[in-house]
Amino acid sequence: MFTQVSAIIMDEQHDGVEGLMGVAVSVGLAVTVLVFSTIHVSGCHLNPTASIAMAAFGHLPPAHLVPYVAAQVLGSTAASFVGNAIYHPVNPGIATVPSVGAVEAFAVEFIITFVLICRKLGLS
Repeated sequence: MFTQVSAIIMDEQHDGVEGLMGVAVSVGLAVTVLVFSTIHVSGCHLNPTASIAMAAFGHLPPAHLVPYVAAQVLGSTAASFVGNAIYHPVNPGIATVPSVGAVEAFAVEFIITFVLICRKLGLS
């Protein structure tokens, strides 16, 4: 989350020099680093949907699901607040405005990630 927020703000501050591709690559590389650095610890559950899918298919003990999801939500919330604290004084007017509602965005993200995990597990 912190990398995503930072990349979007830096792109805006520098008149779109990164563009959509630069922001996507920044986030993709950050996720790659996180995957390689945490896969041996937690199986690289960076997203609540990944944890739910892994629990649904028996690859994560049910007792671990709530702590994993809580840590993921708290971590992304903290990263957003840190990004806001760092960049807000510099550029208070930057904000992302979604073109869909929160429920629709959540549903699409959940479904896409769940399908990705299913394909990774060879279930589709």
